[in-house]
Amino acid sequence: PGMVTCALGGCASASAPAIGAQLVAAIALLAAWTSVHFEGGARRARRLYEPKTTIMASCAGSALAYWLAAADDDGAAEAGSLFLLLWYASLLPVLPLKGASRRRRPIASEPLHLGESASNAATRKALSNIPAMMKAGDPNMSLPSGDVAGAVAFAYPLWRCGATHGAPTWLLPSIGFLCVLFSAIGRMYWLLHHLLDVVVGGLLALV
Repeated sequence: PGMVTCALGGCASASAPAIGAQLVAAIALLAAWTSVHFEGGARRARRLYEPKTTIMASCAGSALAYWLAAADDDGAAEAGSLFLLLWYASLLPVLPLKGASRRRRPIASEPLHLGESASNAATRKALSNIPAMMKAGDPNMSLPSGDVAGAVAFAYPLWRCGATHGAPTWLLPSIGFLCVLFSAIGRMYWLLHHLLDVVVGGLLALV
């Protein structure tokens, strides 16, 4: 929420403590995600996705967004909260469909179905422990992609509100589009989703 709020100009009049808190939160999130890639990372990754962690982080993010935009009256903080609302709304169909489809991730598919070269490629990927963790954690949760659905939820406020908050009309929608594109490409690069998975995830979030 803070990133969307600042992108829409909500941080222009933010106080120094609010900006400092946003930086601390961003650094903490980056450190937590970086720690996932070291020994014992799978356990830490699961903690990041526990319901209580997600809910607490969402509440803290919304509170921080409104603190950042306390002196702003253009609705930037509301747009940040809209991102959270859309993200949760996109998960409502995504999670049941994952459980119903039970589609295997590419990384967990048999070489006979995926191809030997693609199966062997996982070990040569940058940050190769990411596909390994997903293969061990939830191999049958490929369709649809929740990450791409979340990226669309992030991009929508930038597209919908960007033109009214001072930035060039093309800038924020372009940033949102790139977020969705890189999310989709990244999930396929690490063999965590098929093409259909990322397309369906994005469409569900749009709907």
